[in-house]
Amino acid sequence: ARAASAALLDRVVNAAVNRAGAGGAEPASNEQVVEAAEVTEAVLGEVGADRAAALALVYDDDETNIRAALTARRLNPRLRLVLRLYNRRLGQHIEELLDQTAAVASGTGPGGGPGFDASTLRVEGKSVDWSLLARCALRGHLDSLCDGFIVEESDAARKALPVLRRGLLDGTLSDHFSRVEDELEKAAKVGAHLVTVLDAEYPENLRSVPDLPPFLFYRGKLDHDADAHSVAVVGTRDASDLGLSRARRVSRELGEAGYTITSGLARGVDTEAHRTALHFDRRTIAVIGTGITRCYPKENAELAEEISARGVIVSQFWPSRPPGRDTFPRRNHVTSAMSLGSVVIEASSTSGAKMQARVAAEQGRHVLLLKSLVDQQPWAQKMIATQRATAVSNTEQMLELLSDHVRTEQPPLHVQLPLDAG
Repeated sequence: ARAASAALLDRVVNAAVNRAGAGGAEPASNEQVVEAAEVTEAVLGEVGADRAAALALVYDDDETNIRAALTARRLNPRLRLVLRLYNRRLGQHIEELLDQTAAVASGTGPGGGPGFDASTLRVEGKSVDWSLLARCALRGHLDSLCDGFIVEESDAARKALPVLRRGLLDGTLSDHFSRVEDELEKAAKVGAHLVTVLDAEYPENLRSVPDLPPFLFYRGKLDHDADAHSVAVVGTRDASDLGLSRARRVSRELGEAGYTITSGLARGVDTEAHRTALHFDRRTIAVIGTGITRCYPKENAELAEEISARGVIVSQFWPSRPPGRDTFPRRNHVTSAMSLGSVVIEASSTSGAKMQARVAAEQGRHVLLLKSLVDQQPWAQKMIATQRATAVSNTEQMLELLSDHVRTEQPPLHVQLPLDAG
């Protein structure tokens, strides 16, 4: 198993090296490299010996030195080349590799039994769009799904229909029931609860977007009225002192105005937003990019416990899901959708906060960019020029804009005939 894992990893590393040598790799910003290293470190903290041994090839070093090397940012040149491609075309292969390595080591997946993906259930490697399932269930068509019909006319529905029917016909989905029950037990052990789109407690703001998750795991208490009146305060992990000061002021003043402060529990701006809300005894929501049984970054474990005691932590992932390349962008969709708008404090062109600004605009939410950010960042200037965001200089402007509760209107759904399945 270790030899097979090593071969998989070596292939990815060599591909990265060759592409970089051909001049195909763009230089990564410091923020990108640090973020990629942090994610890798978090993943390594959860993997078994076989996966850690395979990843050690990147360093040409003993696997016991991986955590120290990452923490000290002493990155081997070969790893640097891989990280330069992180969040680009080859970046996805790193996450795919981790899954393949786990499958080889455990005897499941290709060459073994059916694999279980931590973020979704698959039939022969294919899955149904979970937002599609959520939309159908929300409109009362859960029985139709169970009967093999999708009451929506869209590309996602057409792609999902044969996968759904295959899973229902051959009983593939039932093979995962025990694993789902295991996930539910893990959630229960940390005091987490489950809420679905079929429950009245499901966050109201999430219901108004098409990319809603079918369920959330949460620790703490959901508050239907307070959570519907929330604003996301987000920004870079590597914020300046001035940026952190602005995050504290915005969070304090929005909290004083009665808004719940939502953020992503990341380092930097997110951490300051949560801490400020708690300091002034205001409600805060942490939308995390891992399963509900985990905390990332680990340094925020104490903060997470305080949020769960006085606010709520929510996750759209299976409880045991570790952080990954896809989890944080998906987290941004929920952070935005749960809020009436997103206030971006500081964010470079590669920051996840920039992605959230784009997502918020697509979801019909208010996108409020600090004037200082607009003055410095071309991407922010472009959003202002295309009227997808508003530049704000003070909280009074934010409150005036937020008083107009923008909601997206979803197009009417049409019944899909059985013949559409082909």
